[in-house]
Amino acid sequence: MDALPEICYAVPFGSLTNNSLLSGLGPGWLLSIQPKGYVQGEIRETTQSLSINTTRYSAVLQLSVTVNMILDGSTATLTVAADYPLASLLVCGDIPNAYASDLD
Repeated sequence: MDALPEICYAVPFGSLTNNSLLSGLGPGWLLSIQPKGYVQGEIRETTQSLSINTTRYSAVLQLSVTVNMILDGSTATLTVAADYPLASLLVCGDIPNAYASDLD
C-alpha cells in the first residue's frame, strides 16, 4: 500500500451542499486521498472425509486488508476479507476387503 500514489480530487461546492441551484457546480473543495493500512495473509489447509479411503485436501489463501480513513476529523476503519482457493486435491485409496468397527 505504501507504493500507491496520493490522488487529489476537486469536489464542486454544489455537490457538497446538495444545492439544486448550483447543480454540481461552483468552486472545488480539494480532496486528497492517500491509502494507509495494512494487509494480512494466511494459508489455511483443510481436510474433509468424503467416503471410505477418500479425502479432500484443500488449501486457501485468506487475505485481510485494513484501511484507515480520516475525513473532516472523524475516523473509520474498514476491513475487507477474501478467500482465494489455491489447491483442491482428492486423495483416493483402495476399498478395504473387510471393515470392523472399534468395539471397546
